[in-house]
Amino acid sequence: MKRADYILCAAALLGAFLFFSSVSFLWPLGHETIQKNSAELESDILHVLQEQDISIADYQNKSRLRVDDQALHFIEHSVGQNQAKAYVEKGLPLLYYRLTYKQPDNPVTLTCAIHPNGSILGWNEDWPRDKSADPIEKQQALVLATTCIIKQFKLRSLELIEEHKRSYEQRSEFEFVFKYVHQTEPDIIEHINVIVSGQHIRKAWRSMQIPAASERAIQRNKAPSNFLATIGFALFSIGATFAVIKLLLTLNSGKKLAIVPCLWICAALSVMLLINSLLQNARLFEAWDPIWPSFVAYAQFLLNDVLFNIVPLVPLFGFLVMAQHINQENKSGRLDSFWLCMRGRFTEPSVQRSSLQGFAVGFLCGSALVISVLGIQSLFNGNINLQPRGFFFYTINSSASIITCLCFFGYIALLEEGAYRLFGGSYLHQRFKSKWIAIIIPGIIYGLCHAEFAFLPPADPWWARAFCLSIVGCVWGWAFFRYDALTVILSHFAADLFIFNWPLIASGETWPQAMAVISISIPLWPAVIGKLYAPIKNKQESST
Repeated sequence: MKRADYILCAAALLGAFLFFSSVSFLWPLGHETIQKNSAELESDILHVLQEQDISIADYQNKSRLRVDDQALHFIEHSVGQNQAKAYVEKGLPLLYYRLTYKQPDNPVTLTCAIHPNGSILGWNEDWPRDKSADPIEKQQALVLATTCIIKQFKLRSLELIEEHKRSYEQRSEFEFVFKYVHQTEPDIIEHINVIVSGQHIRKAWRSMQIPAASERAIQRNKAPSNFLATIGFALFSIGATFAVIKLLLTLNSGKKLAIVPCLWICAALSVMLLINSLLQNARLFEAWDPIWPSFVAYAQFLLNDVLFNIVPLVPLFGFLVMAQHINQENKSGRLDSFWLCMRGRFTEPSVQRSSLQGFAVGFLCGSALVISVLGIQSLFNGNINLQPRGFFFYTINSSASIITCLCFFGYIALLEEGAYRLFGGSYLHQRFKSKWIAIIIPGIIYGLCHAEFAFLPPADPWWARAFCLSIVGCVWGWAFFRYDALTVILSHFAADLFIFNWPLIASGETWPQAMAVISISIPLWPAVIGKLYAPIKNKQESST
């Protein structure tokens, strides 16, 4: 090892200590128990369904974790993070599992909402218009609704604010909306929607209500960060268009380009995106209309989802081809280990070194984020959002979190680093002969593009997230020029894996924690596999 390697190891160890000691500060969880499966959830709600005479025999079910992002945002900014977390843990309908029941060729579907602590937040049995029910008087229906709320939700002091009667072909039903006040100034209010059909309560559902003025204020306050993100994506789009134009012009000039290898990478990423969509089985299940064969709905959903995610692969193709062309012209060698890794040449020392360096630089990026967020919080009274939100749900709701991490976050790392560093950094360095320009400009664009992502800290002030992520982007820019492309791609990959496996680690459950550790280790696999296979390869070569 060289002196620079020892310095990187020491800095990475320090960064790892700083990051891991601060991860619960950067991504505070609203509730630690977020790894329940459908069987556990069904056991929580089964007694309620039985009391309501709702049969789930022969029904299929799937579940996924959901968050009421708007309501959680309002409560956090109204009463503070600690009180907001207390409200989540108390069982308010802010974070919940959506458990869906369907049966082939049966139009009656059932949706249940269950809090991570096991309390019931609601159910909704969706009936077709021609389903029959016995007649019932309004007053009797009101008594049934009130009794149900008190018994199932343990809520009293209710105020009836809306009532409606609906008439269908073979039944009439009453809908009541009740108001329950958790606190005033600021107003933390909940609505309970109840539908009574005959003697049957087919819907009872709790939801948070945001005061109209507060809702407008939230939208108004989003405008500055939305504007920053718009600028970022506009610059990204300009860069993507420029890369594709440069590609076409270079092709027209007759120069040799790495077209085929880049096409293979994009094709592999397309397959990875398809696998990622398949693993979101609760979303697939929710998209299924049980009157149709399930494969029709699944095929339609997968096609739409994959097409949406494949669109960025067009500019990525341009980024990769032109990045390779620029680096060949400059003879920098920064993409050499990347191509060796893509060919599975893990025994190459440069690939193994980049794997280890990438993992280490991931800790440096984590520590840079910690320091910048702490600075924003101390100097500008910055806020941090409760989690999980956004991309966290890819791993939490996946049927195979390790494969999701490999497919989705591998795609994200290659897309973003291909754009910002491999192409953007290489071109700017070639154009302006300045590494600082090639580091700072892509870093700023990276930060701007992440200005709206609620799963990243800090939430406030409006410019803070873009600022902190720009610093992280500049660290990756430095790593690209100090080391190489594979290092920075694996570093980005490692950083994402650290973040989005945090809820699994915090769950306190052995199996999710084991899956998280394996997922986080993925960027080290080239080095580990290469080290393990090297003696076998050497023995084979010596025998021949």
